[in-house]
Amino acid sequence: MFDATGAVSQWLPVDATSVPDIDRRNDPVQVTDGVSLSTQLASSQRLAACFARHGFRYVVGRREDVRRDGCTLEAMDRATTTG
Repeated sequence: MFDATGAVSQWLPVDATSVPDIDRRNDPVQVTDGVSLSTQLASSQRLAACFARHGFRYVVGRREDVRRDGCTLEAMDRATTTG
């Protein structure tokens, strides 16, 4: 909380608990903070594929064509999990 001068006058706790449906599965996992959310995101195959797809679009400058670009997308997806 801030006072009229813009100085912090009080700290209030933030409940960051949520149940994000990251992989659209029937049993989403509850997260309680940014660290646990990051852990869930890092282990998500769906997020890795999304990252690869958007990285491809950025680098190539166009939307992907799965028939033409499928091998490249698969390699990029694999690289997000293997380094």
